Formats: sequence, C-alpha cells, structure tokens
Amino acid sequence: MYGKKIKLIWNTIKLEAKLLTGYESILKKPLYNRFIGHKAFNSSLLYSLTKNLKDNPIIKAITIRTLYNIHMYIPKLEPFAIQDIYMVFLKDPIINKYIMPMLYLKGFHAIVVYRIYSCFWNRNKQLLSTYIQNKISVVLNIDIHPAAYIYNGTVFDHATGVVIGETSVLKKGISILQQVTLGGSGKLKGNRHPKINEEVTIGAGTSVLGNIKIDNKVKLGAGSVVLHSIPTRKTAVGIPANIITST
Repeated sequence: MYGKKIKLIWNTIKLEAKLLTGYESILKKPLYNRFIGHKAFNSSLLYSLTKNLKDNPIIKAITIRTLYNIHMYIPKLEPFAIQDIYMVFLKDPIINKYIMPMLYLKGFHAIVVYRIYSCFWNRNKQLLSTYIQNKISVVLNIDIHPAAYIYNGTVFDHATGVVIGETSVLKKGISILQQVTLGGSGKLKGNRHPKINEEVTIGAGTSVLGNIKIDNKVKLGAGSVVLHSIPTRKTAVGIPANIITST
C-alpha cells in the first residue's frame, strides 16, 4: 500500500519540479539538486532537510547516516512523510502541488526531523536527540519533545510557535495551526500531556493542558484554553474551553 503511494507521489513531485524549471529558470539548479537529480524519494527528502536547516554540519552528517540506514532504523520515515505530504495537499487550500511541502513548509520539515531525533531518543541516544531538537527549535521555532508520539498525516499549518510536550500523543490526520501548545498538567513526572485522537483540528493560539483526551474529529477554536477532555465530534471554544456544538 505505502509502496505504491510513495512511487505515485514521488513521480508526481519530480514531474512538478521539471515543469517548474520551465516557469522559473532561476530555480532550475535548486530544483535539480533537491528533486530531479534524485532517483529515490528518501534521498531527496533528506537532502531538502539539510538545506532547510541551513546546512548545519552535524544535522547534515546525521541525515546522511539516516539515508544509508533508513530501512533499518526508521522504516516508517518514507511512508509517514508521504502521508504527511498527501494530507497537507488535501487540507491546505494554498497547497496545489505535492512538491510544495518539501520546498516551503517548515511544519513539514520539523515533523520529519522530529521522527529522526525521536528514533535516536528511543535508542538511548538522548544527548544527540536533544541536540537536534534544540536546533529545530532555534531554526524553525517549533519545539517537539523527542518522547512525544506523533502518527502520520499530521498537518502543521504555518507552524510558528508550536510546542508539543513529552507525553503528548497525536494520532492520524491532525491539523494544528500556529502558536499551539500541548502542555503539561504541572506534574514533574508521569503522564501529564494531552492525547489527541484522529482528525482533530486545533485552532491558532490554543493551549491544551494536562493529561486529557481530545477525541476524534473535535474542533478547538482559536485562542482557547482546554483543561478538560472533549468527546467525539464536538466544537469547543473559550477560556476555559466549553463545548458549543457538534461537528
């Protein structure tokens, strides 16, 4: 299943890159370097990441290592990235090409690198993992703890100022806008961050605090402070957030 989708979207991305060189000759070299010159999606993806992270030498070395060991260490990096691109294409009205997340969207870049440093964290390489996390936070202004769990199909729209805490869990198809915090309950240890189920939309500037459950297809209005669990298909807004309707 994933193999066919990777091939289809990767071939489309390469075709889009070739077409774009005809419209913008000044982009011919970077488009070739990032897309056209690569045989496989994973090498193009990791090359693009190093460029978007300002060619940081340590991150560049890590991405090269990841490229050669991708199927051993992070087997889901490719299919998850493809699903992220696909969901951005479906959900973001300004994204009309599959190539655009890889070219322009720092939210997409941040979540792909998160999957790399999260893998290091889970393999007892916490120092290296935290180093990469810090660089992502400084360069992209997105702070995702390595121990957080984020499934595929995640969309970070605009993405600036997003913070996701250590014991957060995000399932499939979640959309998160800018300045969102998935924060702790105030406890120093233990399960203290939100659990976000499938197809949830979290509006700009929203804070979801504590070990609470946001169930499937919930919508959280912009600027809300969510302190309690929200059941399936509800819309909640306000400070503190209250349910106003079913979606």
